[in-house]
Amino acid sequence: MKEIKKYAEEVAAKVKDYLPEEYKDALVNVMEVRKGRTICNQVSVIRPEEIAGINVTVNDFFPYFSVEKAAEKVAEIICEHKEQVSGFQSLKDSLSSYSSLSSKIFIRLYSSEMSIEYPYKMITDDLAAVCYVDLDSCPEAGESMTVNVTHTMLNAWGVSFETVLEDARENMKSVYDYRSMDDMMKEIMNNMIAAEMIPKEAELTLEHGMGSPLSVLTNKGKLFGAGMLAVPEVLKVAFGTTAQLILPSSVHEVITMPYGILPVEEAKEMVQAVNVEQVAPEDQLSDFVYIYMNGELKKI
Repeated sequence: MKEIKKYAEEVAAKVKDYLPEEYKDALVNVMEVRKGRTICNQVSVIRPEEIAGINVTVNDFFPYFSVEKAAEKVAEIICEHKEQVSGFQSLKDSLSSYSSLSSKIFIRLYSSEMSIEYPYKMITDDLAAVCYVDLDSCPEAGESMTVNVTHTMLNAWGVSFETVLEDARENMKSVYDYRSMDDMMKEIMNNMIAAEMIPKEAELTLEHGMGSPLSVLTNKGKLFGAGMLAVPEVLKVAFGTTAQLILPSSVHEVITMPYGILPVEEAKEMVQAVNVEQVAPEDQLSDFVYIYMNGELKKI
């Protein structure tokens, strides 16, 4: 990690060499930011007249690019996205009134194995619920984006985190998505291939299903959908009285099955293997599995 941080600092020192003249007075910083269960190093560039800068993660450049080549890449990315910054100028005003944002508050989960800089509430021994604002419908944002609720925002709003969390839970009730794995796969197939192009044998399998005991819990946008685990009302409606084994496939969804179908240790091994082989570090939630039983969610 020390090597990557030093690399990021050297890239930051060179990046202005590849930026246009308009960036000559820009402030360039290196920040360590958390993405999922990993710490990433970002080069941040912000001009004096702007309230928002552009952050570029350099971890993926190390050790494949020289410092000079990485600085050039960072500069290219900044120039490609500089028009978006103008759309952020009024973003501060958009976040100033809680009454206008309360319907856009939702929940994402963080692993507590590393420190969490945002207000949060623990929902299991190792999972914390953090609230965020979904700015997808805000024209000031210019594009789909989310902003985590901070202590500073709570102070400006004059509301408690408990209030924000309850509003988020209420909003989550209307956007949860809980379906069998068979139905999910059928939707994926239908989206990927025109119906007339699906082989007959695949069509038959999709139509009648394989009777998989697996289901997927997420939200309609498939973004941070694992946050549904922080909404007791959703779990009660989705699972009923059936005890469920829950496998966190990523921060965006969890896989569930009736408890007892798969040995717990085998389920843990599956989650760990998927995290190593298939899930990007920033999307990993946990290496553990959980049980929902008698209205309670617990790590096992």
